[in-house]
Amino acid sequence: MIKHSHTMHLKQDTPQHLHSTEGTQAIPTTSWVSHVILSLTGIADVSLRTFSKARLPGAKFGAALAALCLAFGLAPGLSFAGGCRGRVLDAKSGLPIVGALATMGNTVVKTDSDGVFQVSGACDSAGIRAAGYLRTELPPSSCAGDQTVVKLTPFRPKALYLSFYAIGNSSIRGSAVHLIEKTDLNALVVDVKGDRGMIAYPSAIPLAKEDGAQSIITVRNLKARVDELHQAHVYLIARIVTFKDDMLGSAKPDLAVKTKGGKVWRDNENMAWTDPFKKDVRDYNIAIAVEAAQAGFDEIQFDYVRFPDKKGVIFSQPNNADARVDTIAAFLTEARKKLTPYNVFLSADIFGYVCWNQNDTGIGQKLERIGQIVDYVSPMLYPSTFQFGIPGD
Repeated sequence: MIKHSHTMHLKQDTPQHLHSTEGTQAIPTTSWVSHVILSLTGIADVSLRTFSKARLPGAKFGAALAALCLAFGLAPGLSFAGGCRGRVLDAKSGLPIVGALATMGNTVVKTDSDGVFQVSGACDSAGIRAAGYLRTELPPSSCAGDQTVVKLTPFRPKALYLSFYAIGNSSIRGSAVHLIEKTDLNALVVDVKGDRGMIAYPSAIPLAKEDGAQSIITVRNLKARVDELHQAHVYLIARIVTFKDDMLGSAKPDLAVKTKGGKVWRDNENMAWTDPFKKDVRDYNIAIAVEAAQAGFDEIQFDYVRFPDKKGVIFSQPNNADARVDTIAAFLTEARKKLTPYNVFLSADIFGYVCWNQNDTGIGQKLERIGQIVDYVSPMLYPSTFQFGIPGD
C-alpha cells in the first residue's frame, strides 16, 4: 500500500514519513510496500491524526539498555539463559501485530500471525517495535512471566527539520518545540551529519577528527539534547547525509569519487562525494548512526544514500547497475545489523523517480531492494519531478 502524506518541510532533501497500518484482523507490518511513503512538500498535514502527548516510551531507557547489553554481549564467557515471550497488540484496536520486531542484544525475531514472539539474547530485556508505531522496551521484570502483552501505540510522524546549525540554536529549537506543542506536528528531523559532512556533536570516531568534520560543534552533549526533546514528547529522527561528504572526500582523496583525470570530482555545489564502494566510507557512516542510536534517537534516516547522478566519474570498482544496487543494499543491511541492539527504526531517502523506474536510476537505488531492508522509505517528490508528466502515462 502506498500512502500520500502532506508534510511541512524546511528543506528539500528531507521528505517525511506517513506510517500506516490498516486491517480488520491481524495487522501485518512485514510487507515492504506498506512502508513506502510518498511526500509532497510545503503543505502542513493537519488531517490525519492528533498526536497523543503521552511520553515516548522506551527512548531514554532503550539507549542505556542497549549499551549495557552490548557490554555483556562482548564480554567473554558471559551469557544469559533467560529470554522473553510476549504478544504484541495494537494499542488502539487490540488486534495482534504481525511481523513486529523483538530484539535482545544482537538477536531479533518477528512476531507470528498471532503477534507472539519468543526471543533470547545477551540481555535480560527486550526492545519491541513495528512500522507505524512507537517503539517500546520491556524491562527484566516484564520478561519474567509466561507471556507479556505489549501494546504499541500507532504513530505517524509529522516533522519539522532542524539543520546542522539550527539544532544548536536555542531560539530556533525552542520555536520548533513550541510549534509542535501548538499543532499536530510531533517530530523533528535533526542533522546529525549535515550536507557538507560536518558532524554536529563530539564524536568518538577517529576519522571524524581526521577529516575536519568536528571543526564546528553545534551540540555539545547529544544525549542531553535528545533527552530534553523527548521530555517535550518529540519523536526524533537522526538525519545522516551519507555519501555526499565534502569533508571526508576533500580530506581523504583516496576515499573520494574521481574525475577521469584522477582529481577529486565535485558536484554543482562544489562538494566532493565519497565512493560508496569503499568499506571505510560505509563503516564511517554506520559508526555515526550507532552513536546517534546510543544517544537515544528514535529513528536513523540515511539521506544521499546513493551514487552521484553524474556520468563519467570514476570509482574504485567497475561502475555498473548491479554493483551499485548491491553496494547500497549491503550498506543498509550492515547498518541495520549494527543498529539491532538499540531497537531503533531505520529509514532511507530515495529519488522520487525510483518509485517507477525499472532500473536503478543510475544511482544504485531500487525500491524493491531498499524496501526489504529498512523500516521506512521516503521518496523525495517535488513539482519538478513531474515536469514531463509521470512516465508511462
